[in-house]
Amino acid sequence: MVNKALFQLRLIVVISCLAWAHAQGQYSQAIQQQMNAAGAQYSSATSPTYATPLATFQTYFNAVQTLNVASLCGTLTSSNGLSSVFDTTPPSTTSDYASLSTAMAAGSPTNYVLTSFVFHTDPTRPTITAAYTHTVTVNGHTSKLTDNIVLTLVDTAQGWMIDNLSDK
Repeated sequence: MVNKALFQLRLIVVISCLAWAHAQGQYSQAIQQQMNAAGAQYSSATSPTYATPLATFQTYFNAVQTLNVASLCGTLTSSNGLSSVFDTTPPSTTSDYASLSTAMAAGSPTNYVLTSFVFHTDPTRPTITAAYTHTVTVNGHTSKLTDNIVLTLVDTAQGWMIDNLSDK
């Protein structure tokens, strides 16, 4: 009975991940193949939010796009993940999250487009190398920026979490 429920949960996650990827735009076939691979490595946890590396990446990327610091922090491990993103004490309160979200919004980032996605399979520490572009407006001047990132994931009790986030 548990195996059937777990199988159904995994099937739902794969279908929702593929639907999300399709809804995000027309990705190249290479990106789509990499996303499919990232959507096939399941966590031992039952949380659909972090069930696969792809699901964790989607949660992270959605948090970046919506400037939701609380959600972004939720994708990171409390030990290494948070310290790989924050040079100082990481935010921990609703007020901290709101302040950071407001500060990030000051540049009016928009038009996020995922331009590359490569999944490196590893049973214990898979990585996702990705790039995305977005525009930022500061003092009336708009710039198009590209962020190149590497996410190192670990399978935790909550599912696949980002244990290290670095710029490429």
